[in-house]
Amino acid sequence: MSEIKNPIFTLYAFHFWSDFDQGYQMPAKNAETLWQTFATTVATAFNSEELKTFRANLHPIQENEPWQDLIKGQRKLKLSQIPLTPTLQAKGAFHAEKLQDVYLADLTLFLDKTDRKIPLLCHQINGFNPNNVLSYSTLNPSLGQSFFLYAEPSKPIALKDYRILINKYRDVADNCVTGLFPDTRVNDIQVKQGQLFGSPIFLYEAENIYILVWLKFKENSLSCFINSDNFNQSLKTLLCFRHKILFTTQQSKQYYQRAQTLANQLEQQIPRFSEIEQETDDEKRLKDLKTLLKDIRQLGFKYSQTLRLLRECYNTTDTNIKNFQRAFTEINQAKLTDDCFPFWDSFLDLAKNTYLQQIETDLNYLLAGQNLFQEMIATIRGMLEIEQIEADRALEERLVEQVEISRELHQDMAAQVRESKDLQNKLVTLEGEIKESSEQESIDSRNLNITIGVVGGGMAAASVIATSYALIEEQPILMPWDAQATTVHPFVKSVGLSLGWGLVLAIILLVLLLPKRTD
Repeated sequence: MSEIKNPIFTLYAFHFWSDFDQGYQMPAKNAETLWQTFATTVATAFNSEELKTFRANLHPIQENEPWQDLIKGQRKLKLSQIPLTPTLQAKGAFHAEKLQDVYLADLTLFLDKTDRKIPLLCHQINGFNPNNVLSYSTLNPSLGQSFFLYAEPSKPIALKDYRILINKYRDVADNCVTGLFPDTRVNDIQVKQGQLFGSPIFLYEAENIYILVWLKFKENSLSCFINSDNFNQSLKTLLCFRHKILFTTQQSKQYYQRAQTLANQLEQQIPRFSEIEQETDDEKRLKDLKTLLKDIRQLGFKYSQTLRLLRECYNTTDTNIKNFQRAFTEINQAKLTDDCFPFWDSFLDLAKNTYLQQIETDLNYLLAGQNLFQEMIATIRGMLEIEQIEADRALEERLVEQVEISRELHQDMAAQVRESKDLQNKLVTLEGEIKESSEQESIDSRNLNITIGVVGGGMAAASVIATSYALIEEQPILMPWDAQATTVHPFVKSVGLSLGWGLVLAIILLVLLLPKRTD
């Protein structure tokens, strides 16, 4: 089993503090979860009171500052009495930073000066990661995390064959990775090798795994690293933008798949055109066209929105590549002449010529789909305009027909009104005539009755006189001045009584027969 000395283990955890979907420079919904995890899970694992209370000493975020130290009063929070082995205690330093829109948790664990010469078996450094507490599944940083381990082989490896020498160092590095992460199968991880300040450095890279193991070969390698003014900051910046490039690349794949799904949904709408064209009901055809236009416009809006997000991924990836390249240039300026980092060279080439080009290719491919959306919308609008014009024309014809029918009905009604008025006038005239006729008949009847009465009265008088004439023959009529005229002659009495009663009867008849006055 390999032995090492003076291990220094650093975790770089990157977590978005802002979320563009929440608004410009607005905090992400899970922005504080990284600090919460360090103050609870990590602090408990390391039995660190300093980590449990550090959140109370964080500065407020300054949105417009590209870089910011977050711990008040001191750049790093010192940690002590971290159990590494049953007999060995480790120390540590915790640094909280804001790098643009990202939180950076920088946790470094190391041995005291008096213990740095003590040989350790590689599996004993598992105390730097007790119960795998620093794994991605535990910390769950939204952007990702990287590890950097420096160690010195307890016994110098001096071989003339450089290839054999590197293999020996590789075995030590493999044991260190296994010691830190017991669940990791090194044989399944892609390993790349380079050189930093004259000593070999190995990169172990897999999904959610990015571990740099730097083993001392040259005597002053660590001092060169420590004395380099900006190397550590450039390394953190480079790692941050590497994770950003991978993040936006993964996002672009999701947006591309979403756009493909929307394009397939659009193609499924094409048969509806022929179905609508075969519809014989004009109103239903027009309604179906409007529904189809609404559906395609919604799909088109989502498609355009996805394209916009994909363009943002392209622009963001391009910017992140430039920032990565800038940090990498700073590292190259600080390195020694023989140093090399082929894994970062290859990643930069991969980012430029594969990731970015793939996003551009996806964009160009999807733009054709956007043209199809626009053409279908334009086609439906054209069909709608034609259908609407025809519908308006048919409506206009129906309105004209209705107006003509209404005019004819109006004329018929006017004729009926005139006929009704004429009939009413005739009824009024007839009523007047009937009234006049009734009054005339009443007058004639009354005159007839009077005539009959007079004639009857005269005939009655004549009859009385005729019947009373015999009284004259029996007793001659004497004048009132005649001396012998002592009484009224019977003839006079008979005629007088008859005339009197006839007069009374005539008056009664006149009263009954004369028309009564009405008020």
